[in-house]
Amino acid sequence: MMLSNLPPASDPLVRRVAECVRNHELLVPGTSALLAVSGGADSVALALVFQALAAELHFSLRIAHIHHGLRGREADEDARWVAEFAAALNVPCDVVHVDVPALKEKERGSTEDIARMARYRELKRIKLAHGMDVLATAHHLDDQAETVVHHLLRGSGITGLGGMPWKTGEGHIRPLLELSRKEIRDWLRLWDMPWREDSSNASLTFARNRIRHELLPLLQKEWNPEISRTLYRLADVARAEDDALEMWAEKALDDALLSKTRDLVLLDIPCLKRYPLGLRRRVYRRAVLGLSSIDAPLSYAETTALDRLHERRAQVSFRRRFRAWSTRSHVALESFDAWRGPTELLPGTRTEVPSWGVFVVTTAAGRFARPGTDSQCQASFAAGGLAMPLHVRRWRAGDRVQWGGSEKLVADLLRERKGNADPRTAVVVCDSRRVVWVPDLGGIRATEKKDTNYVTITRESWRA
Repeated sequence: MMLSNLPPASDPLVRRVAECVRNHELLVPGTSALLAVSGGADSVALALVFQALAAELHFSLRIAHIHHGLRGREADEDARWVAEFAAALNVPCDVVHVDVPALKEKERGSTEDIARMARYRELKRIKLAHGMDVLATAHHLDDQAETVVHHLLRGSGITGLGGMPWKTGEGHIRPLLELSRKEIRDWLRLWDMPWREDSSNASLTFARNRIRHELLPLLQKEWNPEISRTLYRLADVARAEDDALEMWAEKALDDALLSKTRDLVLLDIPCLKRYPLGLRRRVYRRAVLGLSSIDAPLSYAETTALDRLHERRAQVSFRRRFRAWSTRSHVALESFDAWRGPTELLPGTRTEVPSWGVFVVTTAAGRFARPGTDSQCQASFAAGGLAMPLHVRRWRAGDRVQWGGSEKLVADLLRERKGNADPRTAVVVCDSRRVVWVPDLGGIRATEKKDTNYVTITRESWRA
């Protein structure tokens, strides 16, 4: 392939992209960029623009093409074409094959969604393998409009109406987002540049294609001739407001957060009540992100159900994702697969219980260990009074512990002595017969006798 008349850095469209790069801080001098090139008009334009700017902005380029295992010979020809195009630009190129039909047999979702996820997995892998700083894709103004409509039809909130950002925290940039599809194709024709046409883009099987070929043309004809640019502006406004709300939600979560581990989050109800509904929903979405069983954002139904908990004491469970309940003082969010125990505590070892602390059991004759730091809580027992082995587990309804000369319900003691503490967030240490210690009730210290062996259990600080 011969490309004899390449656009220069002084070209007006190239200058527009350079201005977007500067305004949105997409690249800094010396950056390396991996360009995702399918062979279509948009990605060809991306490669040509970056080639024109490479010397001026001092960045290095690499091209990646993902063959999805779809469209047969046409896809094979696309891959060969991109490799030749990259060679003509003197840019290194990776062509990677992904078997989307095979993935579809294993993964849930549409062919379109599975192909997209597989494509980005491979692009991320290539980016990391070659140490590239950013991944650049050729999404443009009309893609943004389609994305906004797609999100709107799925019932998205303001985050979804923000569409695609100019850049992400993972180094994904979209330098052509301000250009329309027509501008890009007219520019390629002006410079007599070739590109490939993907026949699947005309298929109405895919939702995005129906939006592109049916819904948006209808809105353009019947309602607004500039509908794509209008939706682009909507995304710009929504994204800025979403960023502001996220900043406030982060502060609100800091205020409301009582404790957080991978299994359990506690939120202060009086603090939650000070914030409007919109911020509370964002607080819940942020609060669950670290839970081990959460792999997708909260839905509208989930945030609505959670918000009811701060108004009344209740308990809810969400489809093997997480559980939630409320007390007078807090809302608790718990991973569905949260540890419940029991876990054996062996003398002379440190036992880490994920999200619930580190337990150390020591034995000594005639004395018991002393706390090493203020963050440690200890209980010491005469060894003869324990039925080994020891283990730790979560509290269970009906648990009793010896207290003040008689057995009392652990739940009652926590409520009486720890300001209505929630027993569902507590752990207990048991021997083979009974509960012997509740760390949340504080330490226990036996009377030292020289002729007695002692067992000391230490729990180190555990809540974030």
